[in-house]
Amino acid sequence: MLVCLTENGKIARYLAKQRPKQPILACSVSGQTVRQINSNRGVVGYKIPEHMANKGEDLLDLLLKVAQEQGLCNLPYSKVMIFIGENEGDARKERYTFKVIGGEEMPDEDEHE
Repeated sequence: MLVCLTENGKIARYLAKQRPKQPILACSVSGQTVRQINSNRGVVGYKIPEHMANKGEDLLDLLLKVAQEQGLCNLPYSKVMIFIGENEGDARKERYTFKVIGGEEMPDEDEHE
């Protein structure tokens, strides 16, 4: 699964253009951005509450909880790539970072017997 934190939807649109098999959860504090990115193939938009915008790890926990509730991933077994876009639209200051979480092996059913 792919999670994008975006100001204007640019990174989510770029990822959707690549047509990945994994769902994309695009998150923004802007309601207009969320409405626009919902029209892209394979993208689910989520409006981040204003008070959570700069919370870091708390925000990631919230977004992963939302993804699980919507059936987009099954943590800790799903691998999740998180893309964070900063200063999108300003070519000189644009910066993207990403990290990967999850991806643990599912236990075999034989081991539980």
